[in-house]
Amino acid sequence: MPRLLRLKKNIIRLSVIFSMFMSCATLADERRIFDHQSPSYLLAIGKLTIPSERQIRLEPQHFIEQCSATLLDDRYKQRRWLLSAWHCIEHYHNLGKRIIFQIADTSGIWHEREAHIVIHGGSIKNDWALLRTETSLPGTVLSLGLADYNGGAVTLAGYSGDKGLGRGGEVLTYQEQCYPSHTMLDETQTSINCWAFKGASGGAIIQQGRLVGVVSQGDNAGTASFVDHARYADHINRALP
Repeated sequence: MPRLLRLKKNIIRLSVIFSMFMSCATLADERRIFDHQSPSYLLAIGKLTIPSERQIRLEPQHFIEQCSATLLDDRYKQRRWLLSAWHCIEHYHNLGKRIIFQIADTSGIWHEREAHIVIHGGSIKNDWALLRTETSLPGTVLSLGLADYNGGAVTLAGYSGDKGLGRGGEVLTYQEQCYPSHTMLDETQTSINCWAFKGASGGAIIQQGRLVGVVSQGDNAGTASFVDHARYADHINRALP
């Protein structure tokens, strides 16, 4: 076979494979951007901005960690308690710098509060963290109750930082009907066939309108994992008023 003909066939073959890959990747991402038709309980999810620091070659490197967090119900309606992921606050060392929580209310107005760490799991296996805002949020901000994960489908929601649907973390994205995945991201967590990018960490895993888990990891390719409610339930119950 002439060399030029072989080259043309290879180019065509690669083009077909690439087109199939791009088509599958496009179809696989079933996230939606939050809008007026979305479930209102998703408004309980906000953004965390954490000033962080880690040592690289014995030199301190400063960076900003962007994550998600969910405002929790509490019996006194304080609207101050946030559930996020431990790895989001892992490198927060300078208590003189503020952790900021931002959340939109039912009218679309954004509210900002300083947040403080209360207790956390301390590892990826227990990748959860409870924080408390400096002052209460208004009654127009929604919160979520906690419940056990019963298996089956869930909704994943957070501020993914991808440049596609997530728009660099500017919008809340979510995906419904996420089922347990055969691809395991972490054997100590529950993996699901859902899309999550950096920034969605600490976001919500929701089942029947209740918070049943915390988003921990995502492979940017259709699989995510979360820490379920059973891991942190006792700690949260003792800490919440």
